[in-house]
Amino acid sequence: METLRTICQSVLGLCALATLDASPVHAQTAVRIEAGELILPTAVRFEAGTDVLAEESDSGLAQVMTFLAEKEYITLLRVETNAAVLPDRDANLALGTARAKRLAAWFKDRGLSCARLIYVTFGQDKPMVAGQDEQNERVEFRPATLRGRAIGGMPVDGGGLLVQPPCPQ
Repeated sequence: METLRTICQSVLGLCALATLDASPVHAQTAVRIEAGELILPTAVRFEAGTDVLAEESDSGLAQVMTFLAEKEYITLLRVETNAAVLPDRDANLALGTARAKRLAAWFKDRGLSCARLIYVTFGQDKPMVAGQDEQNERVEFRPATLRGRAIGGMPVDGGGLLVQPPCPQ
């Protein structure tokens, strides 16, 4: 019976995510969801090899805030940092951790409830392309829970290194 319940929860989570993908997004934010990831009109980036946000990133982060304000049913958003320009895994994880903390501070300074966000890093462990390519340096935003339930039965941390959990509610 427990196995059946788990399967049903997974299927319902995937159906909810598919519904999310198909749902219209307010024109003001211009944010959409594709393959479980928020696609922003303005990317969130860091200066190469640092935890300093690139100047244009404020716009993308503001779009995330507006999106969350409009989509209250997304109760937890996972913020993923990926760093792959440094020579070794530990250095990239440290950079990814610093970047996640920088993003957490940005959202906190602007009043976004910490209960809505979880921060993880993958360092160099989740590349888009082989090698130390610039495409591997990225920030991704992924809905982790809908109405308080994990999407598709997946762990809310997405398998990344937890940098900052959501604050207690």
